[in-house]
Amino acid sequence: MANILLVDDDRDFVDATTMVLEAEGFTVTPAFSAKQAWDALHQTTPDVMLLDCMMEDFDSGFDLSRDIAIKFPNVPVIMLTCVRDYMSDKWEFSREEDKKWLPVSHFLEKPVSPEVLVTTVRQVLAEKQK
Repeated sequence: MANILLVDDDRDFVDATTMVLEAEGFTVTPAFSAKQAWDALHQTTPDVMLLDCMMEDFDSGFDLSRDIAIKFPNVPVIMLTCVRDYMSDKWEFSREEDKKWLPVSHFLEKPVSPEVLVTTVRQVLAEKQK
């Protein structure tokens, strides 16, 4: 099954998400910072990355996604966020508009249900196979 790099500074979220994904047969490598994510990427290339947009710095995930798009262009990124907690409820990710500045495959807002998460991961993996 697919290898997933899960990058988030919320250890409880990482633990819960790892359990969900492993129950579905995925292999999960956790990383709790952008630096740990880079270390993991240089050890093995994941099939997909789940990335929190705000970690040690407000824009860590955004910066990391742009760097990954350049250095690891075959790794699709699913960005996870609770950005509405910090911004207007009217803020919304638009794949067509935002793909110009944010190179991610999908954008999921926390809390994300296990069903939506697994479905999105499978969708991204299927798109990658095309």
